[in-house]
Amino acid sequence: MTRPGSAANAWTGPWPCRAWPRWARWTAAASIASSRVVPPAIAIAYVLGAQSAPRAMLEALVALGLLPAIAAWLLERAFAARATSDGTTLWIERRDARVEVPLESIADTEPWRVPLPGAGAALRLRSGARLAFDLEPAPPIRDAVAAEPAWIYAAARRAAPLAALRHPLVRFGAFGLIPTGVLFRAHQIIAFGGFFGQQRMEGAAAWTATLVEFWVSTLLGLALYAATFRLGGELLAWTTTWLAPARARVIRSVVEWGVAIAYYAGVPALLAIRFLA
Repeated sequence: MTRPGSAANAWTGPWPCRAWPRWARWTAAASIASSRVVPPAIAIAYVLGAQSAPRAMLEALVALGLLPAIAAWLLERAFAARATSDGTTLWIERRDARVEVPLESIADTEPWRVPLPGAGAALRLRSGARLAFDLEPAPPIRDAVAAEPAWIYAAARRAAPLAALRHPLVRFGAFGLIPTGVLFRAHQIIAFGGFFGQQRMEGAAAWTATLVEFWVSTLLGLALYAATFRLGGELLAWTTTWLAPARARVIRSVVEWGVAIAYYAGVPALLAIRFLA
C-alpha cells in the first residue's frame, strides 16, 4: 500500500485502462492463470508417463487453456475504459459507466501484489470506502506506485525484446511448418515409399487428412513446449524482480532470449535427436 501526499502529478491523460469490478478482475485473473498453468501441466504429465491420445490432450488444452484465455480477452475488452484528469479531478469513463473522483479524496493507492490480469491498483478514498473500480494500469496520479515490484515487472515485460518472435503467427504459423514438414515427410517415406506415396495409393483425401493430423499434433506439441518454457521464464522474471527490482529489464532480456533459444533452437535439436537416436 502507498500513502500518497496531497499533491497530484501534473497529469491530464487520456490514459487507456481497464476499470475492473472486483468480480470481473478475479474472473479474468483466474482465466489467465489457468491458460498459463494448464498447458505446462499437460506437458509435464505427458513426459512423466501419463500419456494420453493427442485428441484427449487437445481437448484438455482447449477446455482449460484456450477457452479461459479467450474469456479473459473478452473481459478485458468489455471493461476497457479511459481515465483523464485536470489536476484536481479524476474521470473514469467506460462504455456503461462514468465515475468522477476528486484527487484530494484519494487517501491510498493499493497496487495489486500479483499482476493478474495485469499490473493495476485499487483506490482507497478518505471516507474509508474503496473505489468501485480497480484500474489496470492505474493512472499516474501517484509516483510511488511505479516503485512496486508488480509494476516494475509489468513495465519490463511491456518493453521486452524479441516481440516479433513471440507472435503466434511466427511461433506456430511459420516456424510450425518446419517440424510438421519434417515429421510428415518422414512418415510418408517410411510408410508409403515417398512424399506422395499415400496419395498414389489411397488418394488425395487420405494424404491431406494425414497432413492435417500431423499439423494439428505438431502444433499441440509446440504449444505445450512453448508454454512450459514461458511459464518457467515468467516465474524466474517475477521472482528476481522482487529480489532485485533495479535489474528487472536486464533480467527480462535474459529471460526472453533464453525462452527464444529454448524454442527456436530446442525444437530442431529435439527433431535431430529423434532421427539420430
